[in-house]
Amino acid sequence: MRAVLSVGLLLLAGLSLLGALLILASVPVLWGRLGGVVRVEEVGLRLAAVLLLAWLGRLCFLGHQCLDGRRPVARLREWLRLPPRVLLGVFVLGQMLFLPAYNALEGADDLRKGLRESRENEGRLWGLVSRWPAVRDVLAEWLEKGDRKGDRGALGNAIGRARRVTRWWAQTAGQEQGWGLFSPDAYRWSSFASLELRWDAPGPGDPEGAGGRPLAGGREPVLLRSDNQPRDRHRFVRFGYFRLRRFETKFEIPLEGAWVLGQAPADWEGSIKRTAKDQREEILTYMHWKLLHFRREHPASLPTQVILRVQAWSIPEPPGPRPWDWVEWDPVPVARWLPREDLPRGGAALEWYNPTTRRFEEVPPDSE
Repeated sequence: MRAVLSVGLLLLAGLSLLGALLILASVPVLWGRLGGVVRVEEVGLRLAAVLLLAWLGRLCFLGHQCLDGRRPVARLREWLRLPPRVLLGVFVLGQMLFLPAYNALEGADDLRKGLRESRENEGRLWGLVSRWPAVRDVLAEWLEKGDRKGDRGALGNAIGRARRVTRWWAQTAGQEQGWGLFSPDAYRWSSFASLELRWDAPGPGDPEGAGGRPLAGGREPVLLRSDNQPRDRHRFVRFGYFRLRRFETKFEIPLEGAWVLGQAPADWEGSIKRTAKDQREEILTYMHWKLLHFRREHPASLPTQVILRVQAWSIPEPPGPRPWDWVEWDPVPVARWLPREDLPRGGAALEWYNPTTRRFEEVPPDSE
């Protein structure tokens, strides 16, 4: 029995080492298949499997030698203690590299904005980096292309690749810090999305009858409020809908203020256009999902217009009104979808609302 167990451990050791070699040999193949673009999850899991199989092979081989009397049992115990020590050391060293790298990469956009302002104002920071032509050219390319979704320049692409790695580890290990607790970064506003379903002929402007008022000779509009919007903002508590709340933050816009002499606040146009452009797929998905649920519960003909509106509430300036209350602003159109039965959602056109002209316009492509 002892001899059979010894031979079994030897065979298991050989199979473990063979498996480690095969997985290790597949990494260059993986690199070529991905065109030189490394996926951290795939390569990391393969290298971890190589280390695990190599350790298991060595452990089985030591067990074989201990059964044959060629190694003391104490040596086997030392090998069993090795993985926890190695893993702890790797984790500590990795965290020492990860923490400064993560914070530096997350602050890259702020640095780019600061450099851009310094270049426009001929500031000291841009003057300092301009002393080296090579550095100046790389940074100038980054400032020009850094906002694009595709090619962001040599430096921007390198930062993007490194940021994917650090964000993957931050999400995996639960180390994200995307919030602010104290001023001046604490939020002073909240906004909620709603969908308005209409059955009248769509025009270029914001249609009348918003909020459920009856249409002349037609069906009344239907307003679908967000499930996260409190029915009574003075007395509420939230349970559930966390994933939906996270999704709706993609098109939260601080549309604070009111129309003055027919003119919208100056920053509305840029905020609405940018949100509709950057979150086009998310907005269409949200509209399609809400409309699908509505039609399941209320079988009806397909509406001619689905309008996304955002309403903001803000904290008043101190000391605030008596009794105290939030400042409630009117809902503002953000985007419009004209659904059709014969057109799939992926081919649908999304329009954004221009508050300056008070007309819906087609969302521009990413290149603009």
